[in-house]
Amino acid sequence: MYTPNRFVFFFRDGLNLSVRSLCWVRAAALLGLCPVATVAWGENWFFQPLVTVGSGYEENVDLEPDGSVNTTQFNVGVSVRGGLVTERSQVVGTLLSSFNRSPGNERLDSDNLSAEITYDVEATERDQLNLDVSLNLNTSGSSELTTTGNISENVPLLTIGLETGWQHQLTERSTFGLGYARSGGRFDDNASGLVDSQQDDVDVSYSYALTEQLDFGGAVGATFYNPDGDESYKTYDASLSMRYALSETLGGNLGFGWQRIDRDTDLGTGTARAEASGTVYGFNLSKIFERSSLGLSVRRGAVPTGSGVPLLQESLILTYSYQFSPRLSVTTPVGVFRNETISFGDAGETKDRRIFFQMQPSLNWRVREDVVLSASYRYQYQRFEEEGTSADGNAVFLSLAYIWPTEIR
Repeated sequence: MYTPNRFVFFFRDGLNLSVRSLCWVRAAALLGLCPVATVAWGENWFFQPLVTVGSGYEENVDLEPDGSVNTTQFNVGVSVRGGLVTERSQVVGTLLSSFNRSPGNERLDSDNLSAEITYDVEATERDQLNLDVSLNLNTSGSSELTTTGNISENVPLLTIGLETGWQHQLTERSTFGLGYARSGGRFDDNASGLVDSQQDDVDVSYSYALTEQLDFGGAVGATFYNPDGDESYKTYDASLSMRYALSETLGGNLGFGWQRIDRDTDLGTGTARAEASGTVYGFNLSKIFERSSLGLSVRRGAVPTGSGVPLLQESLILTYSYQFSPRLSVTTPVGVFRNETISFGDAGETKDRRIFFQMQPSLNWRVREDVVLSASYRYQYQRFEEEGTSADGNAVFLSLAYIWPTEIR
């Protein structure tokens, strides 16, 4: 399916915010502290380990109107980031793992794993190549949180992704790019309402630097989304983008485009096709102050889901961080997601709409150079507009992180 991050390369840089960022907020906040605690060998190798332990209490875990499920949670997490950086290339590997236990609510227990390897190389003075391979094992509770809201079952989900790209500098001001991505998701066989899927993305982009501060670009692409079942989807899109750096601390980018989605249904005796089309857009803004930073990301476009049916999603993610002192800081990510079914003109078709909101401010205190204590509060809210039902939930978390002492050999 078309993803809102398709607007040339502009929206792959900058804020680089995704829906998963809210689900991994605690791990991401701690990873941001890693660069000050690096085990390194020589000038080019680096190694950044981190261990966390934590506990929390969650109300209405399933976000049901009756709010009947509350639980205490204990977790242990390990993250490792390392790689090799040279003048013309870099290879970086990242491993995140967490083990969560909820006494008395064993169905909420989960063992989550995320692994990623990225490789970037300047093949020639005009050519750059990149490769990204990732593997994620998590639960449907987090994978569907910002889309369908199917979080009542703690079902393992395995996703594998491959992304590669080539950028060629045509002139001093213009760049041509090709990109390809392949991803697949596999749910547990007993997952009710969740299906396995496979997706392929291809895009071609062009950008032109009018000045050092202003870039323009365009892109065309296609996506082939194949969930298990009788239906498959092909998406074709085109977009224009602009990126502008107002200063060294303030910049943003804007994209606007059009997409068409073809849905093919296997009838056994033939294939029936239905079409849908519409506009998509994306906007990023980032600002760095003396002691704080602000980021804003706005998106509209179709996204795949675990139910095997794409949704039209509009999202807004706002992040703010403030450094009170060298040892004390606060981060506040806020996300709003509005999803609705895509209209293909079927007889008796209805629009299902869901709104999801999440915020999770976190206070981080560096007790020592290698120890960080974090406390956070999370609020979640969802509403199904057609059904007229809504629910919310609160949670508090406390975690302690040990960052490996710095050693240089």
